[in-house]
Amino acid sequence: MGLFAVRAEVFSIRDPQKSRVLEFIVDTGATLSVIPQEVAEELGVEPEEKRIFQLANGTHVARDVGSAGFTYEGHRTVGSVVIGQRGDVPLLGAVVLESWGYEADPVHKTLRPSSMYLLHVRAATPAASSS
Repeated sequence: MGLFAVRAEVFSIRDPQKSRVLEFIVDTGATLSVIPQEVAEELGVEPEEKRIFQLANGTHVARDVGSAGFTYEGHRTVGSVVIGQRGDVPLLGAVVLESWGYEADPVHKTLRPSSMYLLHVRAATPAASSS
């Protein structure tokens, strides 16, 4: 898949008025999105845990993970975000894309609405008691 970028907003969930519009590389192979450390600091996104990630070349790296919000074309979502190291490029991963209801269109180098799926299961009703 060819790489392409989109402009989207990342915001602090503690103070949504703190936000930045960034040029994100769309990376459907990445589970979580990445924001550079300096942006995380500016928005007050705090590390909540450290997780291990596998890079495309097979190596493993430990990165801090926090919580942030993302907005694109009126769609908002909040979730886990990797706090990159200084100078890391912002990436949009699969979780944010799916939460927005978008998928990558590598031919047209844009995002397009995707089908959203939901399992419809009804709760079982209690059997009538026979007295």
